[in-house]
Amino acid sequence: MFKRCNFQKIFNLVLIFILSFFLFSCKENKPTNPNPTISDNPSETEENIIHTEVLLIDEENHYMELLNCPTTSFDDSIEILLLQNNNIVYGTLNDLLIGMNNVYVQYDKTNIKKILIDNEPVFNTIRVAIRNSIADIANINNLYHDEITILCPFSIEMMTFDGLEKYQIPDHSTLKFEIKDGNIVTWIGNTLIKSDKRLILKGGNHEVQVTSIRRNVGNPFYQGNMEISICNNRLLLINEVDMENYLTKVVPSEMPSSWNMEALKAQAVAARTYAYRDIYNRKFPQYGYAVDDSEQSQVYNNINTAPSSTNAVNNTKGITMFYLDEPIIAYYYSCSCGLTADGNDVWIEDKPIEEIPYLLGHNLTKDSNGNPISFDPTNEERMLNFFKTIKMDSPCGNSSNHRWHVSLTKEQLKNTINANIENMTNTYPTSYPQLENNQWVIKEFPNDIGNIQNIEVDQRSKSGVVISLKITTDKLTFRIINQYNIRFTIRPKDAKSTVITEHAKSSDNTYSSQTTNDNVLGSGFFALEWQNDTLHFYGGGYGHGVGMSQYGANGYASQGLDYKTILEKFYSNIIFKDNSNKYNELTDFEKFFQKK
Repeated sequence: MFKRCNFQKIFNLVLIFILSFFLFSCKENKPTNPNPTISDNPSETEENIIHTEVLLIDEENHYMELLNCPTTSFDDSIEILLLQNNNIVYGTLNDLLIGMNNVYVQYDKTNIKKILIDNEPVFNTIRVAIRNSIADIANINNLYHDEITILCPFSIEMMTFDGLEKYQIPDHSTLKFEIKDGNIVTWIGNTLIKSDKRLILKGGNHEVQVTSIRRNVGNPFYQGNMEISICNNRLLLINEVDMENYLTKVVPSEMPSSWNMEALKAQAVAARTYAYRDIYNRKFPQYGYAVDDSEQSQVYNNINTAPSSTNAVNNTKGITMFYLDEPIIAYYYSCSCGLTADGNDVWIEDKPIEEIPYLLGHNLTKDSNGNPISFDPTNEERMLNFFKTIKMDSPCGNSSNHRWHVSLTKEQLKNTINANIENMTNTYPTSYPQLENNQWVIKEFPNDIGNIQNIEVDQRSKSGVVISLKITTDKLTFRIINQYNIRFTIRPKDAKSTVITEHAKSSDNTYSSQTTNDNVLGSGFFALEWQNDTLHFYGGGYGHGVGMSQYGANGYASQGLDYKTILEKFYSNIIFKDNSNKYNELTDFEKFFQKK
């Protein structure tokens, strides 16, 4: 009787185990091979130490995503350790940069405890947000996706960022990612995958194709890893790619690959420097990327790679412009009017800032005697004459945007300002002060600004760029500060009727070409002239005007200048450094976490 009872209990336990196993294995969303390990899933007190990479830092919410680390929370007791010349000093969260992989973390199930940064950061990759459209950089909605479709020509692994779930994707698979019930969902064959975590497609040196977006190249291909996460209730797509590979798709997207090789080299160095500085600027750590693929950062993968531009990247590998101990902000743009702007007068909110030693304005023009053509930023009539002058010697003169002229009626001005003022003031409120009781104040704008009475240059920098406009209507008086805000508020395309812009090269006697309903005003280098109820903008150049003019670089290259000399024409007080070092992982990093 006793033995029979034991056998019955054993039989019942075995039956329960079999049924439980069957039910568990048939669960709809079970990963094909999650491979959980003890180190990836510690107990409350057990601590693990791993080499990792910084994917996302949200300081406000005490949330951080580190590669292969299942713990994402941290509190104010977190320690940031800096290993410098084999000595440990304490740092702060500001020492963590998105994409850095010279990082080691100590964590338990509850919190990230300590992070060790091994000497100076080395960035061999860059994290790029891929927009659903690069057409209008002022529209933040273009950053996000409602769905993402990726074609994988080869077998590839997909994993959650913490490494707890892994899936093998067969070759020639197409994955469609959407959001349902707060999760990222996709199908691998007949298996439905759901996750509320960042998903990483590990592409390595192979390329996948994103078929849900279009660029000038069609549906673009991307090397490296592709990451899909949920951000603002939509999908965010990030490409983590080798820095030099990234540049091979930036340079031809930013400068024609048919241009002079020394100009392409100058572009490669400027683009590399700009990318490194964007990482250091920590603009988007809470979203997990350093740059996006539009003009908001640098245009990436919009034009196919070309042998000439790829050679320019390879022949300048690692070369980066520095001022003191950090990469400079290597601004560049299409072409100048013959003048370049002081950086401290352009990248502002409500007033000029402290001078930036490496972004100083230059006069690139020459008269028949080889002397710079004079201009007077304190006299608007003289500035008008300067911008009305077409013929001159300028390295940027081969561009049709060397000089431009656009006119808008008062009604057209009202229409375009009304169309853009709400979005611009919501984004840059301090750049749009209103005059109230003889004081400039920040307040909400009316739905209709009223009828235009006058627009005038309110402030101009010593380099010649307009700092602010003063606009008077029958309802209010306000300023627009910053050339970017001026250009994206007074947009010919939003005038509700045809607006023609005339263009001229420096070799022309008069304006020789036209465009219609341009997206923005060409630059902040212009002067104004009223004729009855029509305002004429006489200007030159295209872009923000700070740093390197691309047409100017090509012009100087055609004169025989090498790429370093070209860059020194546009950037001041710089040195060139090789930034191509590869990071060598520590083999004994655990010892630096030992309590002393």
